Amino acid sequence: MMASEQEIADLERMSGNYEPAVTGPLVGKLQSTQAIVAEYAQADPIYIHKTTALPAKYSHYRTLRGDGNCGWRALAFGYFEALLRIGDGAKILEELAKLKEYNKRFEAIGIPAETYEDFTEPTFELLQQTVANLPNHDDGEFILAAFNDPEISPQITYHFRLITTAWMQSHPDYYADFLPDTTVEDYCRTTIEPSQKEIDNVGLQVLATALINEAGIAIEVLYLDRSPGAEVNHHEWNVLDAEGKVVESASTIRLLYRPGHYDLLYKSEDIFKMSMAPMAHPEVRFVTSIPTFSASDTAAFSYSMDHVGLLAEYLPGYTLSMTPTYSTLPYHQPQTIPTPPKTTPSPITRTESISPAKPKAPATSPSPSSLRIEKFRTTMEQLELNYDLSQDKKSSDEQDQISSARE
Repeated sequence: MMASEQEIADLERMSGNYEPAVTGPLVGKLQSTQAIVAEYAQADPIYIHKTTALPAKYSHYRTLRGDGNCGWRALAFGYFEALLRIGDGAKILEELAKLKEYNKRFEAIGIPAETYEDFTEPTFELLQQTVANLPNHDDGEFILAAFNDPEISPQITYHFRLITTAWMQSHPDYYADFLPDTTVEDYCRTTIEPSQKEIDNVGLQVLATALINEAGIAIEVLYLDRSPGAEVNHHEWNVLDAEGKVVESASTIRLLYRPGHYDLLYKSEDIFKMSMAPMAHPEVRFVTSIPTFSASDTAAFSYSMDHVGLLAEYLPGYTLSMTPTYSTLPYHQPQTIPTPPKTTPSPITRTESISPAKPKAPATSPSPSSLRIEKFRTTMEQLELNYDLSQDKKSSDEQDQISSARE
């Protein structure tokens, strides 16, 4: 059930005057919420009471850079963290399969493959890396590193925007009632798709419906505002079971909202789950979690084989078999998991003087990674240009209407 937009908007308006940091890491490291208490120590009594009560329930938080993408980035990062806490490799591969199915939705609303592939591939690669890290993960440090990579992070974050716009435009009649002053298509073009346009109430609820709740992950938003009470107000997007009851044990993404900005909050049990010891025999869990289908069901059988194929590719020692047998021998994860080499381009240094000419190095073909990054930048520039042109046209049309009215 969609939350009342008016209720959430009222909570947002009461969230005081807060200026988020526009520098620093895209996603910060975990730190104690006592830092928030110290930040508001000189504020008015309402904020002092609410922030003082915060650490009793929420022990840690992460800062997000306030660049207009913090809400989208927080939800994307939280999604990966929640999957890691759940710790089920088969489930992560199911998420990977579902996200690949979204490519059809992108094409259905007119987004060509050459555009969406720039944003989807880093998400797919990080999900695959998450599966590979499950037997001996590093408390999610590899996820944090990916979301602080200046090339990878915006690609994954924009993928979540595309998922939201594709879902909304696939269900225009349903969401039209929540957008009385515009069409679903225009709303997506002006509010969801432009980069550095922060997520709003509708966008958050759509993303919860389209992806996050469907993955068995709940969302909780806490509003640090000036409303009466000794604790922060909150709203939840819960996971429901087949009977419509709230799944209390669902892994949860927790957001702290201050005007136009989101940070991530954690309860102590969230930290504990992230640090739990790995399963002794993860291959049994993965295999028994895979649904079985009749070979006569072509589509389902194909999906099942793809699913098992992914397991074989990312779990050392696992073999392709629709009817596997289990060994009593312990499963041993290799000391290191081979990953593609990654290089960080050095900044170009320009000087006034002219250096002596050097022999030219033999020409080399650009790597697939550099080509994808360049294509990503070009696509983003085109998206921003399209948005600016649509805004200019809108302003021009409004001016024409005013001139006509005067005549």
